[in-house]
Amino acid sequence: MSEGNILAMKSSPQGMSGLAQAEYEPVLMELISEWLDKYSMGAKLQVIACGMVGSQQGWREAGYTPIPSSPSDVDVTKPHVEDARIDVSILAGLSQSEPSDVMRGEETQIAGFFAKNAEFAGLICMPGTHSKWAFLANGEVVKFKTVMTGEMYSIICDHSVLRQLVNKNASDTQAFQKGVLEGAQDPELLLSNLFSIRARSVLESVNSNASAAHLSGLLIGTEIATMRKLMPSDTIKLLGSGVLAELYAEAFAVLGQSITPMDVTELTVLGLHKAWQNLTKEKYLNVS
Repeated sequence: MSEGNILAMKSSPQGMSGLAQAEYEPVLMELISEWLDKYSMGAKLQVIACGMVGSQQGWREAGYTPIPSSPSDVDVTKPHVEDARIDVSILAGLSQSEPSDVMRGEETQIAGFFAKNAEFAGLICMPGTHSKWAFLANGEVVKFKTVMTGEMYSIICDHSVLRQLVNKNASDTQAFQKGVLEGAQDPELLLSNLFSIRARSVLESVNSNASAAHLSGLLIGTEIATMRKLMPSDTIKLLGSGVLAELYAEAFAVLGQSITPMDVTELTVLGLHKAWQNLTKEKYLNVS
């Protein structure tokens, strides 16, 4: 990157789940080796990392910065590197003491969001395996909540009594919307409503596509209704990409609120650039 613009990009499936601590630098160097001479201009190439690379199981634990806090002012950890041509900084996540919660990676996306919406005050929803909801005000994350909706969907589809009744990768718009309304209307009945999917399949011969879509809608509808009750706000933004973000946008629409998802790749780039600006500023302050 240069001044927030992407000059080159690479991706790799090798991440925290498959790497030992000593393997992070070699994997990184394999990816960026051709950039070292091209972009470093004879100086060390600055590498700024966020997300699970800074977890206990990652390259080096980067810890958490307590909220309320600006997501672009998080702490930084520098892992030891063997190659003298790079300087690596891993951004910390954010933590909340009561109720206990943590995020890692999403804080960089929120920093990117603030870069485009500096005066925003309200609620953001970030869909994922572990969805994040955060209340933002005055450039800070004031409070947040993690919801294991995506993981619960996978567990139910793969390991519960419903596993033989749902086609995990199927879609059915009508069944999904019905599930959203059911979940949002009575979120406290989620555990009972889950079994109703099995009963409906037996009594009404509902197909596996519709059952899976109903399950997805039920979980997402329950999540949205519960989070909006915990953190009331008239202003909500949706940060996400791909099919999952589209499902959340559809669920919000069913519940009467039209929201267009904001691309998280763009926001992550903006957040990393903001982190680089802060690191550079801090470097000059330390020198002076």
